[in-house]
Amino acid sequence: MDLVIRGGTVVTATRAYRADVGIDGEQIVAMGQRLDAGRTLDATGKYVIPGAIDPHVHMEFPLPQATSSDSWATGSIAAACGGTTTMLDFCQSERGYSLRDTLAERRGVADGQVAIDYGLHVAVLDAEPDTLAEVPEMLGLGCPSFKLYMAYEGSWLDDGQLWAILSVLADCGGLPMVHCENHHTIQRLTHKFRAAGHLEPRFHALARPSIMEGEATGRLINLAQSVNCPAYIAHVSCWEALSQIQVARSRGQPVYGETCPHYLVLQEREYLRPGFQGAKYVMSPPLRTAADQSALWNGLARGDLQVVSTDHCPFFY
Repeated sequence: MDLVIRGGTVVTATRAYRADVGIDGEQIVAMGQRLDAGRTLDATGKYVIPGAIDPHVHMEFPLPQATSSDSWATGSIAAACGGTTTMLDFCQSERGYSLRDTLAERRGVADGQVAIDYGLHVAVLDAEPDTLAEVPEMLGLGCPSFKLYMAYEGSWLDDGQLWAILSVLADCGGLPMVHCENHHTIQRLTHKFRAAGHLEPRFHALARPSIMEGEATGRLINLAQSVNCPAYIAHVSCWEALSQIQVARSRGQPVYGETCPHYLVLQEREYLRPGFQGAKYVMSPPLRTAADQSALWNGLARGDLQVVSTDHCPFFY
């Protein structure tokens, strides 16, 4: 063994206990007491945990108005410093573009910069025959999960498109990772608030009500059930969405829920900060209430939510 991490409390998926960890090359090869190696690290009084996997990040993420401010280099180095050793990002271009070409382009940007292991979810933005035909190929290229949007102009999919994509994923064994919000309601409310001159950050949250996140979550779950496809619900922010996941899981449907630290520790009152300060907390879905926050913590404790991701997508203020 090249290295022994000695005297720490090892934390696994099932328990925590005192042990030495022996490493050879880049692999853990032994855990036990009084292991010997040429080099040792004293972890007395510390926890020794596996590297974290963050399944939802956006490095150098291009949007029409801006690109997220962390590069693959800066973002992955920051992740490593925080104990995250694997992250999953996205490859996404525009409707009509080849999934194969989009994946190659995204990998070309990341490779040579990234400091940790990484993977990619493939965004499917339309249900055209050529696009659907490429989906099974993505699994062979190492991308078994696919991002689907129920909101955002230029990205959202209607129910028929969702059904068609979910059908293909059910057949080939892919996993849809879905942004669940009601696109049409958001558009109507946004237009209403803009017309009335309500442009303050708090109206971002008011244009994306939690009940409509719950509605979209339930609709997606029903569509997935109709074609026997599993579903991964991204960035759950409220009890209305969580309750839909709970009901589905109680009947044995393979539905998985993800929430994020910002929904667990911040609340909608951040949007009431003076001036434009509330804009620092704009995200989609938006921050919610203390009651939603409590529901999410309970959902994690009960196992109704399986994942905490960062949804890391920073922009300069």
